[in-house]
Amino acid sequence: MRWLFAPLTLAPLVALAPAAVAQALLKPHGESATPLILKTLHADVKITGPVATTTRTLCYANPHYQRIEADFLYQLPEGAVATAFAYWYGDEKVPARIAERERAAAIYKAITTRQRDPALVELVGKNKLRARIFPVEPNADLRIELVYVSALPRDRDGSAVFTLPLALDKEAPYLDDCTADVSVVGWPTLQNNLGLGAGGSTLHYSVQNTRPDKNLRVRVSGSGDSLLAAPSGGRDGFFALTSLQKDAPSPAHSYAVHRKAFGAGWLVTGRYRQATQKPEPNGPAAKLWAAQELTALGKSSRQQAVALSLRHGIVCAHTSWIAIPVAERERYETEKREAEIQVATDALAEAIRRHRPTAVLRARLASRCKGTKHTPQELLRSAFSDDLYPLAERVVQGDRTARQRLFAQAERIGIDPLPLLWEARAPYAQQELLGALRKLTVLFQTNQDSSDSARQLVSHIRKLGKEVSAQDALQNFCPQAVAQASQHLAHAQLDSLTPSPVDQALVQRLARLTGLSEEHYIETAMQPLVFERIRHLQEEVGHHLQSFEPDRLPDLNTKLAVAKKALAPLLNRLRTEPGEVRTTPEKVVQEQARYQLREVTEAYVKELAGNHPENAPTVQPRVRHLVQLAELPAPITETYAYQTLLRDLSFEKRRPRLDRHRIATLEKQLRQVEEPTGTSRPPLPPFAYDNDEPLRSQLLAERRKLPPNRERLRALAQQLEQLTAREKGRDYAKLRIELLLTDTELDTLENQPAPDARALAALRARSKALHARFGDPLLAIDAPKDAQQVVAQLADGSVKPLAWSPEHQRWELRFDVPPHARPGAWDIHVTIVHADGHREARVFPVTVDMDAPKAQGSLTRLPDGRVRLEVRATADARRATAFFAGAEPVALTPTGQPGGFFTLLDALPTNLTVVVTDRAHNRTELTELETR
Repeated sequence: MRWLFAPLTLAPLVALAPAAVAQALLKPHGESATPLILKTLHADVKITGPVATTTRTLCYANPHYQRIEADFLYQLPEGAVATAFAYWYGDEKVPARIAERERAAAIYKAITTRQRDPALVELVGKNKLRARIFPVEPNADLRIELVYVSALPRDRDGSAVFTLPLALDKEAPYLDDCTADVSVVGWPTLQNNLGLGAGGSTLHYSVQNTRPDKNLRVRVSGSGDSLLAAPSGGRDGFFALTSLQKDAPSPAHSYAVHRKAFGAGWLVTGRYRQATQKPEPNGPAAKLWAAQELTALGKSSRQQAVALSLRHGIVCAHTSWIAIPVAERERYETEKREAEIQVATDALAEAIRRHRPTAVLRARLASRCKGTKHTPQELLRSAFSDDLYPLAERVVQGDRTARQRLFAQAERIGIDPLPLLWEARAPYAQQELLGALRKLTVLFQTNQDSSDSARQLVSHIRKLGKEVSAQDALQNFCPQAVAQASQHLAHAQLDSLTPSPVDQALVQRLARLTGLSEEHYIETAMQPLVFERIRHLQEEVGHHLQSFEPDRLPDLNTKLAVAKKALAPLLNRLRTEPGEVRTTPEKVVQEQARYQLREVTEAYVKELAGNHPENAPTVQPRVRHLVQLAELPAPITETYAYQTLLRDLSFEKRRPRLDRHRIATLEKQLRQVEEPTGTSRPPLPPFAYDNDEPLRSQLLAERRKLPPNRERLRALAQQLEQLTAREKGRDYAKLRIELLLTDTELDTLENQPAPDARALAALRARSKALHARFGDPLLAIDAPKDAQQVVAQLADGSVKPLAWSPEHQRWELRFDVPPHARPGAWDIHVTIVHADGHREARVFPVTVDMDAPKAQGSLTRLPDGRVRLEVRATADARRATAFFAGAEPVALTPTGQPGGFFTLLDALPTNLTVVVTDRAHNRTELTELETR
């Protein structure tokens, strides 16, 4: 999915209103654009002489629970030049930098394929910028800053006019905040069209929660020519001049001058010699001149245009802005360096193969490797491994000719062949090592470990071990009898027992043979024993914490002290890696306390939130003591019980028709948890499976206002409709919006002190009809996407077009069943007009079912005092719901038999109604049930 940010559209997307604020639009591939929400707009304008520097900061909301790529289109004012672009990645402001267009696009593609975070800004037309930003995180804001300079057109009386686009479309949502600050230098007076005060040198405009309907138009009075000039840092400078002269002026000492008609006069930019003012190397005048110079160069002089664009920091047809966060830029630079090393290695390897001069290429590779973990020898050895490794294998097998060829080629390449020989010999050395270890085991078991052959075998094993892994291969050599003896000695040390002389003698024999110490074998056997005893003590601590009674805390403290005393020597015996912090008995108890704290807190929250909060004090002392041991606050808000209450409350509050009794119950349960524990309620969790949840919530909240803002309501409804239509079709979207608004209006009216009875009855009838229509059938046709048209003739003779569904990749139509339709079989005739113009006719039979399902219900008392509610309906029944007076509805569970449903109730209900619904959305209400 992609998102499009663009200025206000009046008709097609490309028809950009010249004085509109850039607005976020959603544009999935091949579909129409859908506006996104602009939240805030801030502008800072500095007018110096004939030039205005404008900084616009726009904040857009991404209300969807998925990552998106944002396309930001911005139409600059006539004569304006974009000078800077930035966006915010988290708290980091990421400024854009100029790069050649193809290189910037390649960087953007390389980074976005890894789901990273760059932005690419290009010039896509006259005064039109396009920025692609990826990714915009789910349910997050996108903040953008754009800076541009523009020359001020002059009117007939010599005044300069500056227009700041602020006005939004009538359908756009309200802005949370909109501010603008304007300061003027070099003009005597300042006027504006919004009544912000006249005659001063500054203006401040600020509104909240509104939709601006006018642009800010600033008029600065003056006469004669207006000049802005600044040195470039050397002997020369740049200037911008607006003039009302009949002919374009020619300033003295100037060169590279560009002139064009502008407003009622001329705009002249250029360079001048003998600059004496304070240097301003890349100021507004320089950028305006550079833009005119780039226009004069056109597309013919690419090299000059790129150099000019890079020097002055403005984009042209051959360059782009690329903005990359610091962390990603470092990652990208590392990957770029790796790629350059690989290219240099491949070039050198190719030259060596073709017997070409390599001195320059070797120096280049060495230069690329500086400051990295790579060496030229290592890279060349890897590049020629396919050629050299087979020779090394033949050398290991005894081929002398291959040895001569290997050393000759290695010398020509410039590498050491010995690592290749070690690598080729490793598999053979491994097999030889395993055989030698088996022989040594036999010698030890037959008491020949003191013989010369055993000593020679040990020396050979050490040599082979270094060839294979550069480690002593005898460290892990331990026959089974010695392993058992080592375990016996480890047990004796842990329990302070007298060791067995037989076990000691066996371990001493192996130590003499291998040259290792007796402690090596005993310590190796001891580590698993220590781990097992620590695990047992951890379980014991957990059991003590789980079963202790608050009135017997001294007993618990005694047990924990005994456990800590037993843990201390065991923890000291554990091996630790270098830099690893050794754990302590206190930390073991703390971890167990934290686990038990979560379990006990869960029970505590259930007691507080339940109907028996008087039982909570019996749990509270345990919570307090576990909090002290765990050194953590009680995780009230993290418990499943508390999170469930929050989710239920969030779900109830998002419904069009509010169940106020249910909401009050949930609020009461949450307060029962929060007040005694001092817990602050976190924000209600969103529904991640609803991409349009923020828009939907705003729509319902606006409709509940008395009176609602009709313009904002219409704008929100249109946005939600367009968003829903993209996934489920236009007909479904319209029906859904109408149903949401109707149910919300009905809920608001029902809860007024004295509602209008006639209006209430009309809304209830309308809601019932809409709910019935919401289950209307869906006609789906598998036809080519490029078909010109697909239409269906329904049973009542009406003709309706089908729409292409990108999600399901088919043509779909949700249609109404006529109220006068007779039950039974009907035919729907579908005509497909293919891309080449030929027509295809299809017939789809449908069955109209207008008969309500037949059902019977019963209430059966059970021995445990509960009541079983059971419904038996016809086989086409889909669901059954029980409604109680003053309580929430209960959905019955299918019994497994067609048309069978049941649930268990705590007591025999009064004023019970069961609604049974079939697959065609026909309903039957049961109010009289058999009691057994």
